[in-house]
Amino acid sequence: MRLIPTLAKLTIFIAVILSTAVSAQAGLLKDLKRQVTGVSEAVSRYDDIAYGNDSAQKLDLYVPAHKDKRLLPVLMFVHGGAWAIGDKGNHADKATLYNRNGIIFVSVGYRLHPNGAYPRQPADIAAATKWVYDHIQEYGGDPKQIHISGHSAGAHLAALTATDPQHLGRFGLSTQIYQSVTCDDSASYDLVESVPRKKNIQKVIDETFG
Repeated sequence: MRLIPTLAKLTIFIAVILSTAVSAQAGLLKDLKRQVTGVSEAVSRYDDIAYGNDSAQKLDLYVPAHKDKRLLPVLMFVHGGAWAIGDKGNHADKATLYNRNGIIFVSVGYRLHPNGAYPRQPADIAAATKWVYDHIQEYGGDPKQIHISGHSAGAHLAALTATDPQHLGRFGLSTQIYQSVTCDDSASYDLVESVPRKKNIQKVIDETFG
């Protein structure tokens, strides 16, 4: 006899919880939107800065506004795309995260397959690093606090450039210029032994790296 009132109370309770959750989410989204808008207005963006002669050798800078004179740390990001696709301009969301925390974000473009056959791609990352090292202080960045990160194929290129000294060595730089290396979602550290033999990926690997 008491089952129906109990169910009714439970239904009302769930409705209240859901209503509260929706209101909280709406408030959170509103606050997040306000934060993102505020950050966007406080960030200077510089697109398509050339670090080489090829049209693909360009980078984008996202520089957070800061009133003090301290130099900000710098994160270079190398996009993925199986070494053949991808765009440096598609990572503004990542820039927002780092800019919020007082970090300059550099999204690096590079020559893609087939124009980027080895060793051109790591050479591009090294050349971009040389540009950052030489010029980032003009934008309020610290050349002694350069970090590098990448996703997928970009993770491979970041790791390769940071561990094989020949690439940075062409520009008179040491691999120790990077204060940290963060590689996200890469199965491509050993292109001979550990890559699954998937025809679509393997074909690009063979043609790009030999």
